[in-house]
Amino acid sequence: MAPILCARPEMAEESLKHFCGFGVRSTRLRGRNLRKGSRLLLPRCELELKLAKLELNTPVQSDGYLLGLQTKMPHVGRPNLCGQFAQWSSLEDFRTVHGKEPHVLRQLQNKVKVCPACQKSCAHTMPQCNNCSFHLADTNVTGTDNVLMAFIFGIQKGRFPFTISIRACNEEVLVFDDPLCVSVCHLNVVPTGVYIPDLRYLFKDPLRGRRIVQRMLDEVDNVCLEQHWYDDLFRKTYFANKGIPDSATLKFMGTAGMNFPPSQQQLHLQYVHGPMLPFQYAVFKNGLHLQYRRFFPVQFLLDTLDFGDAVQIDVEEDTEIDEIIRQAAAVGVDYDSYWNNMCAQVNRIQSQCAPWKEEDFLYRVVGSKAYDIQTGQEMVGTNIKAVQAADVQNIQSYGWSSDDGSPSMGFYPFAKRAAEIESWQ
Repeated sequence: MAPILCARPEMAEESLKHFCGFGVRSTRLRGRNLRKGSRLLLPRCELELKLAKLELNTPVQSDGYLLGLQTKMPHVGRPNLCGQFAQWSSLEDFRTVHGKEPHVLRQLQNKVKVCPACQKSCAHTMPQCNNCSFHLADTNVTGTDNVLMAFIFGIQKGRFPFTISIRACNEEVLVFDDPLCVSVCHLNVVPTGVYIPDLRYLFKDPLRGRRIVQRMLDEVDNVCLEQHWYDDLFRKTYFANKGIPDSATLKFMGTAGMNFPPSQQQLHLQYVHGPMLPFQYAVFKNGLHLQYRRFFPVQFLLDTLDFGDAVQIDVEEDTEIDEIIRQAAAVGVDYDSYWNNMCAQVNRIQSQCAPWKEEDFLYRVVGSKAYDIQTGQEMVGTNIKAVQAADVQNIQSYGWSSDDGSPSMGFYPFAKRAAEIESWQ
């Protein structure tokens, strides 16, 4: 891997003092005055200067993780934005009505591997499930329902109910909690007026694609600030009781980006504001989250798309992702620098927020074995997966409303008709 490049001279030194030492998203600092053949340099602070001297070989093998959280954790409620009624009773009804429109039916189909252990839909190139770490080498590629487009169309159910934990929405964008949360604030954002199967298609019209991504990012930043950072107990518990950042400062925090290939084939921005859950951070360190050349930091995309016609590609279904990386490199945007810097920041925010204390957990898991935190004795027969699931339920804010704190979900209130969706495929 390339070493981290993280210098940006025009950024005021005084501003960096605020960012350094707490989850600075230097992968989202905007590059200026780039020239073809130059390398995009990212911002530098004291800790990053030390990291820049090293080859950042993250992810690295995890030394285990804490399990069996005994402390009741705070949740962040959300505004009551969900529609209570779906536009379609089921996927079958929708498909029956649109049966003679193959371009519409394609929008409801994913190409994935379904994990036999936890049933998560994983990208068809994944060697292991990034939810439970089950090995997928012998799992066949199959098709699944594209739930993101089902959300947009206002479909009530498929194999399970398509209700959503909505954080914000309007006619163009939907922001919601990820039910398979990786961190204490894990959000997804989708554009709702366009069908863009994956990030490659943004390069068919780079400048317009950039505007779509920027809008998605602005919406989710606003949700994180107003709903998570402004919650005093949540901030004290998970964000080391730091002062509330302004909206400009927040743009330099957290981790946002897109996967290729995605497990759900509608453009969506993953927003993972650390700290990660203990098990999920171990998964990250073992190389199954934010994977190299699969996860694309949002600022890498924004800075590359900003070159417009110079990076335009006539994307087809078989266009290789390496072509995107080569186009970026040709205009001076180096993927390795962005990815390395992102990994450094994930590690930093995990260390500095540090909400996970051994005394709050029952076990430490090493490999596939659970050990008692107090005695170190192996706890034979412990159902690790079940305890992990209980920890997630304790931590995640998925579904929690602001009214009385009880879980509540619904449907996208601005559901689209198929004819309203512009396809970029």
